[in-house]
Amino acid sequence: MLDDEQYAIENLNNILENFVPNTEVVVCFTDPVEAIKKIKNYDFDVLFLDVQMPRLNGFDVLQKMGAIDFQVVFITAYERYALRAFRSNAVDYLLKPINTNDLKNTVAVLQKMKDTGLLDSAMQHRYNNSLRNFFTSLKAGNTYQENITLKSSDASITIVPVDTIKRIVSTKQGAVFHLSDQKQVLSGLTLTECEGILAPERFIRCHISHIVNKDFIREITTKRTGTAILNDGAIIPISARRKAQVLKQF
Repeated sequence: MLDDEQYAIENLNNILENFVPNTEVVVCFTDPVEAIKKIKNYDFDVLFLDVQMPRLNGFDVLQKMGAIDFQVVFITAYERYALRAFRSNAVDYLLKPINTNDLKNTVAVLQKMKDTGLLDSAMQHRYNNSLRNFFTSLKAGNTYQENITLKSSDASITIVPVDTIKRIVSTKQGAVFHLSDQKQVLSGLTLTECEGILAPERFIRCHISHIVNKDFIREITTKRTGTAILNDGAIIPISARRKAQVLKQF
C-alpha cells in the first residue's frame, strides 16, 4: 500500500488484519518516489493507492509505473467528476473514511478474480487499457466518455463504445447493456449509476427499469403511459411520470 500518511496506513492495516481474513500486507510506502523505484521488486496482487499525496498524486504514480501486473484500489476523498471517471472505467476505489464493509466487498471481488483464474495476462491487458481510459477521462474533466468499462458480477471486464449502447435494462443480477451488434453485457452497475456515467441528453431514463439511447429510437407512442420502439423492433415502456420528460428530448 502507498499513502503519505502513516496513520492512514496503520488504519488500513488494522482493518485488513481484524476484518478481512486471508490477506497479507507485503509492503507499505509513504513516499511515492520511493514506491515507483522499489514496488516492482515485490510480488503482490493488489495495490491500495492513496490519491491525494504531495509531490506526486496516486494517478501520477501509476502512470509513471507504466503497464502493471497487479490490480489497484484507489483510496480517495474525491467526489463529483472523479467518481464518474472511476465508475465509467470499472476502477476500484474506496472513499475516505474507509468503510469496513466496502473494503471487505472489494477484497472479496478481487479474491474471486484470482480464484477463478480471471487475473490472467489477457485480463491484465484489458485492465491496463481500462486504466488508460481512466486517465484520459480524468484529463477531460467533467465530460462523458466515448468508451466505458463494465465489470460483471464474476469480475470479468468488457470495454464498450458508448455509441453501440442501444438500451440498458435493470435485472436482479445487475444492469444489462444491449448493444448494436446484438450482444448483451451484464454489469454490476445500478441504473442510477449508469445515469451518472452516460450523457443525459442522449441516454433517457424512461422507466424505473429502463434506460434507452435516443439515437436508436424509431418511434414513440403517447398513450396514457407510452412506449419507445427501437430500430430493431424492441418495445420499451415509458412510465406515466417520466413521459413528459422523455418527450422533451425530441
